[in-house]
Amino acid sequence: MREYLRSLDKVYSLDVKLVLPAHGNVFERFEERIQELKQHHEMRADEVLSILKGDEQDAFKVASHMTWDVEYESWEKFPPSQKWFACGEAMAHLKYLEDEGKVQRKMQNQKVIFSAI
Repeated sequence: MREYLRSLDKVYSLDVKLVLPAHGNVFERFEERIQELKQHHEMRADEVLSILKGDEQDAFKVASHMTWDVEYESWEKFPPSQKWFACGEAMAHLKYLEDEGKVQRKMQNQKVIFSAI
């Protein structure tokens, strides 16, 4: 996550007229999109910290409490593939927050557990 955010900073000043993403629509608002992405990840990090306040959890449980923009009405109704991707995003934010000194991990009953510092 840290490297991804740094890469956004590196390309921000480039004179880009048109973006051809690997998925999604072609767009022109390059600098605006970078700001949107950075704000999204900052909000996600804040959300993960909020979820961890007062409760140690594994990445799966953190993901189950995060806000997702999907058509399923509950975590239980997410298909396994969607849960897999959600857990991956949760783990990326947990690792980022750990690197930032805001989250710590420990092993408990052969499971990695995270808590806010």
